Amino acid sequence: GGHETVRRVLVTWRTERGRGGPPRKHPIATPSVRRSPPQRATRPWSPRQARWLLLKVEDELKPEQQAYIQQLGQLCPDVMIAQRLIVEFIQLVRKRDDTVLAPWLAAAETSGLPELREFAKGIVRDRAAVEAALQYRWSNGITEGHVNRLKMIKRTAYGRASFALLRQRVLAQV
Repeated sequence: GGHETVRRVLVTWRTERGRGGPPRKHPIATPSVRRSPPQRATRPWSPRQARWLLLKVEDELKPEQQAYIQQLGQLCPDVMIAQRLIVEFIQLVRKRDDTVLAPWLAAAETSGLPELREFAKGIVRDRAAVEAALQYRWSNGITEGHVNRLKMIKRTAYGRASFALLRQRVLAQV
């Protein structure tokens, strides 16, 4: 977004009235007593970095990353609930264990997290396809990828090309 959009969002985040301004270069203190700002236990992470960090296997985490996850869990217990459920779902899909799907759906429904409840509802709506994906090794993903590619080629030439030109563009990319 633009500057105005960012300003409107930041105004809602402020906890104190007025502007603090930039930090002072020369803090007001007596020469004998210098106070240093408190050090953070961990460095700040972007939301994207934090997301990937939460999805990593615990054995692969560095001590700094583990400390960050612990702090995050203390500040927001819902994040840790979501992490546990998401990691369980990833393992369920990787191991193709359809027997664990029903308990996972029940846990997601009772988690109290609206995003996970909506995700679980979507899985329930298409449960037959999800169970088939977990039970069978074959997939039509490659076919879907080719269909998506063909649609993209068609859309880029919408209204400007005949079928013959579309055919040539598709065959040229093969």
